[in-house]
Amino acid sequence: MCIKPFNEVEIVLNNSASAWIKLVGYIRTNYIMDEHWNDKGELKFKRSKKTLVTLYIRDNYFVFLIIFGKQERATFEEMVSRFPEYILNYYESSKTYHDGKWMFIDVRNEEFIDSLIKMLNIKKSPNRKKEGLSKALLGKCGNRCDLCLLYEKNNIYKKGNLIFQKGDYKCYHSEKSEDESNYSNFICKGCHDDCIFKEMAKYE
Repeated sequence: MCIKPFNEVEIVLNNSASAWIKLVGYIRTNYIMDEHWNDKGELKFKRSKKTLVTLYIRDNYFVFLIIFGKQERATFEEMVSRFPEYILNYYESSKTYHDGKWMFIDVRNEEFIDSLIKMLNIKKSPNRKKEGLSKALLGKCGNRCDLCLLYEKNNIYKKGNLIFQKGDYKCYHSEKSEDESNYSNFICKGCHDDCIFKEMAKYE
């Protein structure tokens, strides 16, 4: 399934939408991951068949699922003083299976986002090179503008040909049609300069 547009996610999450923006924005900016959506509102971040985290969209909140193996549990327990009681309660009450401790953490606001990010870092260190973050920006859609192949500024050639967008239109939207008059509907012009989502995800 394609990436779910943020405006659809925002309606369901309501007051927890800003927490989603910060957490998903952090992952997309600091990790190189494949994203897998399903039609039940589940977003899984994976790399080489190994899952970093799974997020489940619910009414007015989302669930953060992370699985800690033996080494990750040892690291977490060494850092236990750095985590609030809310997170520790989930850690203590979560079941441990053959593949690790499964923690389903409800996220209703931004209060514990920093703790969740620490847990991500225990699971896996960020794998995107820091020097590549100087121009990193997230659009309201939740995608990184600087990496997006549908973003106009990434595809303008000297002759003005928008190569990728035209190919995308032919491949996915109108394969048999020679009329490209509508392909521009799939070109992203970029967010407005005053977009708060873009500013929140700016890294220097």
